[in-house]
Amino acid sequence: MTQSTTTILHARIPAALGAWPARVALQQLAAAMEPQRHGLPAQAIVVVRRLQCPVAMLSRSPAGEPLTVALRAAVRPAAQDFVGAGVGTVWFADEAELLACLARDVLGTTQATRWWWPLLLGGTPTLMTAAQRWCRSARAVPWALAQLDASVSAPGWLRALQPEGRAALLLAVRQAYPIGSAALAWLDGIERAADPLQPGHGGHPPAEAGDAAPLAAAADRPCTTPAQAWQRLCETLRTAPQRLLGDDAPRWLQAGTEAGVPPIALRGAVPPAPRSPGSVAPNVPATGHVRLDDERLARDQCNAAAEALAAPVARRAARPPRSPLASGSTAAPAFVAPGAAPAAATPMAAGSAPLANAPSPLARSGALPMPGPRSHTEFDTAFGGLFFLLNVALDAGLYGDFTQSLHPGLPVSPWRFLQASGRRFFGRRFAADPLAAWLMERAGGADPLPAAPPTWQAPAAWLRPFDSDCRPWRWLHAPNGQRLCHPAGFIAAQALGGAPWAAVPAQVQHVQTLQPISLRQGLLGLLWPWLGCRIARAVGLPDAASALRLMAQLPARVQAHGDRLDLRLRLSSLPLALRLAGLDRDPGWLPAAGCDLRFHFD
Repeated sequence: MTQSTTTILHARIPAALGAWPARVALQQLAAAMEPQRHGLPAQAIVVVRRLQCPVAMLSRSPAGEPLTVALRAAVRPAAQDFVGAGVGTVWFADEAELLACLARDVLGTTQATRWWWPLLLGGTPTLMTAAQRWCRSARAVPWALAQLDASVSAPGWLRALQPEGRAALLLAVRQAYPIGSAALAWLDGIERAADPLQPGHGGHPPAEAGDAAPLAAAADRPCTTPAQAWQRLCETLRTAPQRLLGDDAPRWLQAGTEAGVPPIALRGAVPPAPRSPGSVAPNVPATGHVRLDDERLARDQCNAAAEALAAPVARRAARPPRSPLASGSTAAPAFVAPGAAPAAATPMAAGSAPLANAPSPLARSGALPMPGPRSHTEFDTAFGGLFFLLNVALDAGLYGDFTQSLHPGLPVSPWRFLQASGRRFFGRRFAADPLAAWLMERAGGADPLPAAPPTWQAPAAWLRPFDSDCRPWRWLHAPNGQRLCHPAGFIAAQALGGAPWAAVPAQVQHVQTLQPISLRQGLLGLLWPWLGCRIARAVGLPDAASALRLMAQLPARVQAHGDRLDLRLRLSSLPLALRLAGLDRDPGWLPAAGCDLRFHFD
């Protein structure tokens, strides 16, 4: 059961009640089954084995009373290793927690004793069906891997998937997250290095067109294992997914895997190399939002990757058994199609959990650790409206929506963009707010902001809302360059040195100044004035400072649960101008942030 879906597999209704009254009673029961009504997270998944309640109880006011009684004895498998057969209700905080528990049970061969898996998956889970569930929930994969034990469960699960399973999982993850060709080539090189029977085995990723320079920087470093590479990949997807679009992605990923520490400890340790000026995204024409059913689209895309796991793996089945590698480890057994007889288990790599009947390290220890990053956080902030700035950035093309996972966007995380914008607009008052520290932590550290390119010009779509402004423009000549300023107060173009522009607006006021153009704030310093003017024009205020205060200074409750962020605000405190401007709409899934952002007004 989730926030939007309630499934009743079997229902026994007295025959005297009738079909139509029974349908109405079940609909009332399903409408009352919402986790947040019972103190659970909105993304919680609750599985009730059996629920008994009188039909007359459904007509009363507390329609959720039967579920309340069942939840009193509910058990959370992620926090409790042993779940007795008498337990009738279990719950998971979100899909990522469900995936982590599913992987642990498959690795520990305890899935047959868990009564809730047949209800959720339609049968006792196998390695194949568990991998398919991971592929269909691609958005939760980075957070699910973080909840697995980094020393046993995570490497064991990744090795058990085999190259075919990891390839299908990567295909599904790439549908939701921005992963560029350079990062894919680096991961493919590690897969080839770990498989001596693959063509091109040599320990280094193959060089592709346009990727020779970044790959050469990482080619002289020793390759790591696929499990370590996936852990580092998922850590980057949880903090700053846009890093994986650049040509420097292999250097960033390789540096993290060579550090020899858990991925979570690498936040902000290795800053990425600056992008080339030609890759700056604000010169890309702005595109408007395309509002579709994102959940349906994401499900259809991930189903294609999940179906790839169901096909027989003829190539690997025809191979002879692998010989031990230099480390003395061998490969895990290949996938077994549902209904087929399982193949004989082969020894796995050292430190991994076997899939045979032998007890796993988790089963022997009796512990079920749940380490990893702080995926569940709640706090209050006085700057809840700052998240509305993401809608402006999406409309301007600074970031891509869920239909544009490979949109280049700004070379900075949306979390870092919000944190830097808050500091720029509100100074020390924002720095003392809990939101500032949380944004910095979610961004993975205080990475340096991108530098200003030598030549920059605002897209034509940014100027259209200001076409009615007929005041003269300003053309500033400075010792280190020149700048063209719109009469509304933002920067329309800038060039550092070089010849002046060939075409400028007709109404231009030339201004000579001896003060050099400040480059301290970099690329974002060129965007902030336009953002303030654009918000002021949208809400109908004369100046940017008043518009930003109206938008951002709204008390809110931030609820972050893995790949989902819910912002709860009071409807009475929301200015009508923000609603009329459309700033309060749900951004939805943001690939560059790796997060699904939703606004709630209570």
